[in-house]
Amino acid sequence: MTSCLTHGVFLGLAMCTTCLATCGPIHAPYLMEYNRGLNKSLLAVLEMSAGWFLAYGLFGLVAGHFGAKIAITHRPYLTAVAYFLLSALLISSAIVTFRYEKMCAFSRW
Repeated sequence: MTSCLTHGVFLGLAMCTTCLATCGPIHAPYLMEYNRGLNKSLLAVLEMSAGWFLAYGLFGLVAGHFGAKIAITHRPYLTAVAYFLLSALLISSAIVTFRYEKMCAFSRW
């Protein structure tokens, strides 16, 4: 159990720079919206990152708790249902986005 947690922590630390690079476009407009100094901007980024960390951590704990209670024989069926539902969600999202995109003044590409 301890080695599993240790691997997770080190994997999270290794992915830290990638996360910051991909979240940069999310943080940048928020930070440029207000005139604040470097310290307050860093504090705002840390607060947002801590919130995401806690949310992902709690979701992972709940998913792990319920996933451990599912019998191994039922997991492939639940995985197939989850893939089907996520596929349906992606398709419906693409259709809805395509419909609303016609009202946008900019081209899709």
